[in-house]
Amino acid sequence: MRDDHSNNSPQSPTPCDERHGLMAGDSDIVCKLSKTTKPYANAQLEGKFRTSAQRPELAIRRSNNLEAARAALQDWRIKTFLAKYPLSCFTDVGIMPDQILESLALVRVQNVEEMESLSPSWMLARRHGTEVIELLNQVDRDHQGSA
Repeated sequence: MRDDHSNNSPQSPTPCDERHGLMAGDSDIVCKLSKTTKPYANAQLEGKFRTSAQRPELAIRRSNNLEAARAALQDWRIKTFLAKYPLSCFTDVGIMPDQILESLALVRVQNVEEMESLSPSWMLARRHGTEVIELLNQVDRDHQGSA
């Protein structure tokens, strides 16, 4: 019996990698999110997407813009921890775990409801989501200005 998990050879691009224009294996988050994202809670769109196939494609960041979004979120996470949670029993990663940071850096969410629909969900989205979206929107504007 062959064990597919023990194969250490480089991954071939998957259909999801190719659809999103990503390097082989880099689409794990995008594909997972596109399959698990709940319908939009926006009142104007409510009821318009019965299946995930009917939802618009997730907008994602790539290359330099993705790196800038990661760096901005890491910086935000540390500053927020020091300013608002300095005496807590968790570290800055407790505010925004790495998997959530990566998801938010990669996927362009428009509102807190979309942010909450990502899997895994971020438990502090209601408290800090608007601030994080504004930060990421600024990163996107800066990237567009330099492109």
